[in-house]
Amino acid sequence: VLDAAGAADQARNALADWVTDHDDDAQALFRLRDVDIAAQNWPGVADACAALIVLLEGTDQVDAALLMADACEASEDADRGRQALEYVFHVQSSATRLLERLRTLYEQTGAFRELAGLLSHEAQSTEDTDRAFELFRRAGRVLIENVGDAEAALPMLQHAVQAKPEDHRTVVLLADAYIGSGYFAECGQLLEDA
Repeated sequence: VLDAAGAADQARNALADWVTDHDDDAQALFRLRDVDIAAQNWPGVADACAALIVLLEGTDQVDAALLMADACEASEDADRGRQALEYVFHVQSSATRLLERLRTLYEQTGAFRELAGLLSHEAQSTEDTDRAFELFRRAGRVLIENVGDAEAALPMLQHAVQAKPEDHRTVVLLADAYIGSGYFAECGQLLEDA
């Protein structure tokens, strides 16, 4: 009624008050979200999406998380958006759009350890052995080159070498990780077997 009478701000505030007391009213949250999108009130959009994430499931939940991340980015609160993406990804780890968004976010923000974990998760989830090989190798390389943690790279590079033992670049990368971790005997055995 207030919105139709030209009192958009009052209508938005009344709706916000309503959802404060009725945070399980998805229909009101969707309406508030849409009002805030139209007004480019990005903190408001993020708040509505945060409440919706808890209520929704499936692709609706994924959509809410992605929109929340966009809104948080627009309001310069990227950490909050990242937390929403990670929360929903934890619940829906097969959601490709979330995985891609998190991968991009981690690359852009230099969250390389998290990126390696995400790549490893993706490698373990795929049935495509060539793709798994590439993902494990990339995860290991990220840990060595960007994080400086050769020991954490070992399991990922071991999986990569196991998938393609003839790939000499990956064998050398694993040998470097063994040396960087102080596993000289394992390095010698690996090179002997190669």
